[in-house]
Amino acid sequence: MRVDLEGADPPLWRRLELASDLFLDQVHDIIQAAFGWTDSHLHRFSSDPTRSGGQAEQYLCPFDVDEGDIGIPVGHVRLDEVLAEPGDRLFYVYDFGDDWRHVIVLEAVLLWERGLGLAVCTGGCRRGPAEDCGGVHLYQLVEAAIDPGNAQAADAAGELSEIFGPNVDIASKAGVDFSLEEINGVLSLD
Repeated sequence: MRVDLEGADPPLWRRLELASDLFLDQVHDIIQAAFGWTDSHLHRFSSDPTRSGGQAEQYLCPFDVDEGDIGIPVGHVRLDEVLAEPGDRLFYVYDFGDDWRHVIVLEAVLLWERGLGLAVCTGGCRRGPAEDCGGVHLYQLVEAAIDPGNAQAADAAGELSEIFGPNVDIASKAGVDFSLEEINGVLSLD
């Protein structure tokens, strides 16, 4: 499957091969590892990108279940129950403040090789956003500001200084470099 962060331009994505019998709580952990996040915020899966509407199924993290939200706990839903055919889509939001919205698309159904593990990252593009960096727009500004070859680097740094103050450490807001080896190292521990 491919997991794309909505609104990122150029695209920010990860390609994952997952065992079909994983539960969505496990898929959440895998996505966290793939993007370099620390599971410090709430999340939700949904059958609809708007996370609303009467027809959308909501797959809830434990906190939302405890709060009485309407939906199915992520620990009760298998991946192959929501993604069965190539082209099927699932939506995932992480950190309701920064509002990291992802589209998960099943690209292919493959035979699982014994000994491969439950999850493998096979591709991706761009650094994962830092926790609490402020969402897609601010992530894009940070990426522009730290890229010395970007013609807009000075403008981006100036805008970040206006938002965070003149003493902002822009490099500290940079995310985690994309590394298949590091991601798969984390995934192999599960």
